Amino acid sequence: MIRLSILDQSPVLPGVSAQESLRESISLARRVEVLGYHRTWIGENHFHPGLACSAPEILMASILQETSSIRVGSGAVLLSYYSPLKVAEQFATLCALHPDRIDLGIGRATDPHDAVSILMGRSESEPHDRKIGDLLNLLSGTYEKPTPDPVVFMPYAASPDPFILSSSSRGAALAAALGLPLAFAHFSGGNSKAPLLYRQHYRPSARYPNPYVVICPAVVCASTDEEATYLSQSVVLWTLQLLVGKKSEIPDPKSALEAMRSWNASSHVTAIWDRLIHGSPRKVREELDTLVARHEADEIMILTITPDFASRRRSYELIAEAFHLGMPAKSRAIPA
Repeated sequence: MIRLSILDQSPVLPGVSAQESLRESISLARRVEVLGYHRTWIGENHFHPGLACSAPEILMASILQETSSIRVGSGAVLLSYYSPLKVAEQFATLCALHPDRIDLGIGRATDPHDAVSILMGRSESEPHDRKIGDLLNLLSGTYEKPTPDPVVFMPYAASPDPFILSSSSRGAALAAALGLPLAFAHFSGGNSKAPLLYRQHYRPSARYPNPYVVICPAVVCASTDEEATYLSQSVVLWTLQLLVGKKSEIPDPKSALEAMRSWNASSHVTAIWDRLIHGSPRKVREELDTLVARHEADEIMILTITPDFASRRRSYELIAEAFHLGMPAKSRAIPA
């Protein structure tokens, strides 16, 4: 049975504040734990009015306090912005408090000249691959670097499970070279051959002797195909606006439907619809099964953005039913 997980970007939905969006992420984590999802990852986004979380490790701490068994991780920490030591200390601390439940999804900023880099006064940051190496060595206790005083990392008993999150062949090659699991960001487009390249070039590591692919699609599931298509208008328009450089809150489906009329002939719109899996539970199950087979995926991590929290939560419930997920043995009965 393939594992099902969720990627939560804490979307700011119509009529909802950023603070409420973060609370909804906590509520959603409680619900999907009861449904039987394997893990929930929290996205990191900056200067984006449509996505509320810029510090996943803090939201992770709150979710861990409100749940008991589901794995919790970052999807992904944008290591380009941070010191490897600081990230290692944060996630090692989370592991010390919640052993065997912490994932460290590692990603990179797509634009080295973006607002965060500018505010931090950086014209060129340390090479990403080197920072990943330093971070992994710190967590594994193998970090060696000449300094006036020895580097002593806090010797916690456990460390997080690291993943490389990417949509490119470069990221897939890095995950393969390091012997780490790959979380492929299908929802953002990118190189569809990346998971295959990863498997072909995978170098077994002591921790991960075999390759492991997590496929991360955007999905909207509803009781009927028609309802799912209607709800999907919001995320399609929102994604289209991102492509043309406009960051905004998630629009409501009615206004999105009106705005989409001038874009319907666009190749961008067609590409977004083709990439988005949407429909009734049966249709969504069939398309996810096809996606898994195409990429030889070991796990599906579902990103769902709809115009209201009730339909977003319901989408995950319907998918859980379609895949016959059961309640984890350790989960407690937490109300929705």
